[in-house]
Formats: sequence, structure tokens, C-alpha cells
Amino acid sequence: MISQLPLRDFGLQNIPAVPYLLTLSEPLLTLFRLAGRSLEVEPAKNALSNTYTIAGQTASAYDFLYGRSSSDDLARMTIELEGVLAKGFAGFKEKILGENFGLSDGQTTTHHTFAR
Repeated sequence: MISQLPLRDFGLQNIPAVPYLLTLSEPLLTLFRLAGRSLEVEPAKNALSNTYTIAGQTASAYDFLYGRSSSDDLARMTIELEGVLAKGFAGFKEKILGENFGLSDGQTTTHHTFAR
């Protein structure tokens, strides 16, 4: 038989019964089940480190799923950002326009004004 919380003892007469199963073994069994669950997902976590080649590109499964973020890429992007910020608004504008129009470093854009 499943015990019920003693709600009626506290004057709560119109509340349906609430099951109450807390015993000393229940928290221990819960911890045991959680530990078992963590062991179940280990193979999936370990498989993310397998190396695969897809369309001529070799990388780990994690890299294919979530992208690559090596410390070298981060350092390169940080240096590039510092350079853009050092030039102020002109550097920001140059970077945006250069990427949008496929310009390489050193090239400038020509702006045309069209009459209405």
C-alpha cells in the first residue's frame, strides 16, 4: 500500500490524496539509477571523438556536429578584431564592405550615386 501525505491532519479536507513514498532506500535507489544513466551515455560521448572523413574533410565527430574552434582560429580572429577596432569606424566600415563585396585587403570600394 502506498502511503499518503497527512494533509487532512493539517485541516486540508478537500484535497485529493497525494502519494508519499519517501523511505531511506528511495534516495539511494535514485542515486543508483542516475549513476546507471550516466554510464549509458558514455559510449555516445566517447563516439564524438572518433575521426571521420566526409567530402574530403577529416575531423572528429564533435567538429562536424558543432564546428571547429581551435585556439589558433580564436587568436587569429582576436588579432583581426583588434586591427578593425584600432581603425575605428573606418575600419569597421571597410571590413563590412570588404566582406560583402568580396574585396581583399588593400582594395577600396567605389560608391555610385544614382539620380532619381
